[in-house]
Amino acid sequence: MKKKRNIVIIVGIILVVIGIVAVIFKLSGIYDPENILYGNNINSFFYTRDIERKSYESLERAMNVVAEGSGKEKLLYKSETGNVAKVFMLAENEVKGYEFLIREERYYYLGRRNLIFHGENQTKEYSWEETVLCDLSCSTKKTYKNIIKIGESYSVLPAWGVSDREQIKDIMIEGQGIDDVIEFSQNGKIYYLWIINDLKTEKNAADIKVEERVN
Repeated sequence: MKKKRNIVIIVGIILVVIGIVAVIFKLSGIYDPENILYGNNINSFFYTRDIERKSYESLERAMNVVAEGSGKEKLLYKSETGNVAKVFMLAENEVKGYEFLIREERYYYLGRRNLIFHGENQTKEYSWEETVLCDLSCSTKKTYKNIIKIGESYSVLPAWGVSDREQIKDIMIEGQGIDDVIEFSQNGKIYYLWIINDLKTEKNAADIKVEERVN
């Protein structure tokens, strides 16, 4: 009888712990099913915050410090919108997007997102629309928004992705057009890095409408 009571207590404790972990996951944004989407690109996050809060006097100096293997990477694009600077570098089958917060003419490194746009072992093909939404989900994820803190830290919500579809420049996302499209080639194929400087929606990626522009 005592053994049975102990088992009940242990099971109760386990259920309480599971409940607490679930609440923490939801509040932190880790549990975010509306922004877990799949496409032809493999997206990964390496967003980090500098504990020492180091700053750099220029974007070039910042990239020299934070970029790994930059000598083997090609600059695709760089820009500043609001108080956010972005640098996109091309590696083998991969685009790396570095982000910096600009304050008082100093550049603070937030982190990097990697996007693998060609996977040899990919088992399923997705449509171009699904791939766009998958790329967009990196910007709509709660974990990302918790880091950049729109209004408090970042003044804009950057979004970007890679497509093998030339007409990507003519799509509309919730009625918003693409700001920049950078064409590049690798292994004999043409790809397009598309960029939205400030995504104007609070929707989850699964609810975002993607359509072609009507001329």
